[in-house]
Amino acid sequence: MKQQVQQLQQFFIAFPYRQHIRRIGQVIVIIASLFYLVGNIWPLFQKGWNFEWHWPFFVIAWGSTFAAVWLGALGWWYTVRILFSSVDFSFWQAAEIHLKSNLAKYLPGYAWQLVGKAYLARRHAIPSRILSLAMILELVTIMGSGAVLAAGATFFVALPQISMLFAGIRGIGAGSLLLLGGLPVGWRWGKKQWDLPSFHWKYYLFAIFSMTVGWICFGFGFWALAASFQSLAWNVLPTFLFAIVGAFSISLAVLFVPGGIGVRESVMTFLLSPLLGPSAAALVATMSRLLLISCEYVSVVVLFPWRTRKTQ
Repeated sequence: MKQQVQQLQQFFIAFPYRQHIRRIGQVIVIIASLFYLVGNIWPLFQKGWNFEWHWPFFVIAWGSTFAAVWLGALGWWYTVRILFSSVDFSFWQAAEIHLKSNLAKYLPGYAWQLVGKAYLARRHAIPSRILSLAMILELVTIMGSGAVLAAGATFFVALPQISMLFAGIRGIGAGSLLLLGGLPVGWRWGKKQWDLPSFHWKYYLFAIFSMTVGWICFGFGFWALAASFQSLAWNVLPTFLFAIVGAFSISLAVLFVPGGIGVRESVMTFLLSPLLGPSAAALVATMSRLLLISCEYVSVVVLFPWRTRKTQ
């Protein structure tokens, strides 16, 4: 039986059309997502533009998203310091690794962001084992904190199209909370079994806090972006937080689509259509991608003065 499993694994690894199937899957998913988005936005061009542009909310949306991007960098720094408490590893070094590798997620393929992060981290003398464990911890803290927030948001949102899933989402949130709380205890046990590096719980709490606030900034920025086009009440903020966490999580699961392009926006449109209307939801979802990309590129530009001082 073991030999048959190994033969099956070798077959899939050496499967000659694997790359072609992945490319076809990328094209199908992206085209389907674009059709869905364009189909929802198209009525705006037929019936005319009925929105009023509110610049202050757009500025707030950009600023909040920019803050969320940097909170991700801060969370990455704390995550590395959970296992690698070297005083020589500064926040700016961590920001360079995180922000530059972020841009690689838009390249075709699903591993460029990880490869970029690994390459940049090794330039800063982070051991390979520490780096691998830090990447896993980063994913756990991001998705765990997001799941807890999304589960909490279900008590304040009205999304009839997925209301039957709320019980399961709350269960996932509760499980994520237990996982985040029990991870330091499990690590202490695993350290004896597999010789794991030391776990600094103080930085672990800082990392979770940074990720959590980052999610909230993303949700608030998403709400402010929608408020740029139409008046929205404060009490719908949990809906936007739920939508942003759900969209990021689902797009992350579709590994073969670069940066989750199209997938994330389609999920946002689906979730927010009852609140904003299909056309406005698709427009806001598409604008949110452009907003995020601009924040990510500007964040890398902000690093230039630090890089210049470092090389002098």
